[in-house]
Amino acid sequence: MVFLKSLLKTSLCNWQICLVSSLTWAFLHGLISPMKVFGTFWNFYIFSHSYIVWYKYSSIKGFSAALIPHMFVNAISLSILFVINAF
Repeated sequence: MVFLKSLLKTSLCNWQICLVSSLTWAFLHGLISPMKVFGTFWNFYIFSHSYIVWYKYSSIKGFSAALIPHMFVNAISLSILFVINAF
């Protein structure tokens, strides 16, 4: 969230902030596994946009708007991995 807060202080538009944020996180996730780049890009674009929209009301709402979908995406991904590894 510190990264997004610093981007909000720039003269970038909201969609540009989301783009920079999602490209950064996609690159970092891609260092671990190149196949994760595209899914990570899309997810973090949505997470960043949610944060920006709700941050106007309060920082807690902004954080929650990004955190809750992020937790669901990770939970679904981990559940699939556990099911695949179980068989």
